[in-house]
Amino acid sequence: MSSKMLMGDMPELMENILKHLNNEIYSLYSCALVNRHWCKMSIPILWQNPFSTIKQRRSLFIPIYFSSLGEDEKLVIKECLKEFEINIEFTKPLFDYARFLKVLHIYQLANKVRDWMCLKLDNQDLTYFDLRTAPLINLLFKLFVENDGGDCPKDFLGIISALESQKNTLQEVILKGCVFSAEFEVLNNCKNLETLRIFHCDKELLKILDYNISTLEISYSLIDVPIIALKSFCPNIIYLYITNIGISTQLLELICNLQKLQFLSLSYAYRLSKKAKNIRVMQFAKILPSTLQYLDIALGLLDTLLDSFIDILLDHCNAPLKKLLITSISLNYEKNTKALIRYCTRIRTLNYVGIVKYYDLDYDIRKVLEKYVTLVPYKHIVINC
Repeated sequence: MSSKMLMGDMPELMENILKHLNNEIYSLYSCALVNRHWCKMSIPILWQNPFSTIKQRRSLFIPIYFSSLGEDEKLVIKECLKEFEINIEFTKPLFDYARFLKVLHIYQLANKVRDWMCLKLDNQDLTYFDLRTAPLINLLFKLFVENDGGDCPKDFLGIISALESQKNTLQEVILKGCVFSAEFEVLNNCKNLETLRIFHCDKELLKILDYNISTLEISYSLIDVPIIALKSFCPNIIYLYITNIGISTQLLELICNLQKLQFLSLSYAYRLSKKAKNIRVMQFAKILPSTLQYLDIALGLLDTLLDSFIDILLDHCNAPLKKLLITSISLNYEKNTKALIRYCTRIRTLNYVGIVKYYDLDYDIRKVLEKYVTLVPYKHIVINC
């Protein structure tokens, strides 16, 4: 009876259960083997983000995508792989797997193709810039962006424009090492795009974003983040992660506008005089929005960390934080320990403090602080949306 209910009477319940297993790859595969009904519900979840960095996600699925290509494309695949002395046999796919894709992780796609080739070559390493792999990667791009019937140009650069065909389904985009071109403006037509991650890209890319973005992650090496560009689309940001940024007046103004912000991670990378930094940290603390629940200031080099001024930050912060992430070094100073206790007794919302190098924290200090808040290792509560 229960089996019948799950198969016929309660499909939505079963689907919700399976969705909560989206990161449990082996469990989902087991569900797919139960029966045809479970298989049809499990497979779309398994294939919505195949290029994620979850360890169980190996590269063995790449040939399945190759088998979904047209006959002409398969000939190109065979010719490319012959150069590496790799033989491939195409089998008829059970599903149209490309149709289930929801997260287009461009950088990881290239990595997975190379990983699969290394497996076929008995783990012989391929250089990252081996141009012979480009046709393989480009053909998979074409498969994804044409899947909804859109027109996809054959050259690599035209693939971004071809995302127009995915404008109603694309939810997340990850860009690494990209230079801005007008083609990227097509992302503004992706009305369901919620998450954007930009790593070591041209800062001009930030000018194409719109109001729908709720999760934004920006990581730069030496390029300052153009705050003015961020301000134009900031109203709906819930999760913000930025590295290598100074606490400028522009940043303070930006955070003032983030009235829905709940998660904030900052890596401070600019050196100021102690007096100037005191003032900026005080201003920063005062403008943190009342919606903020999570603050990670443990990122960066020791001499540029924001949490080296944790006493000033906490004494002037009125945001109802539930989780605070800092380094053990800062809490080994009495002034910072007392500031944390004052914040806990004044605001009364803080549940956890995540600490980098947790076991380096002085035992006596830990025992005192644990009377007011739960202390845990940084990795236990860090959030990567």
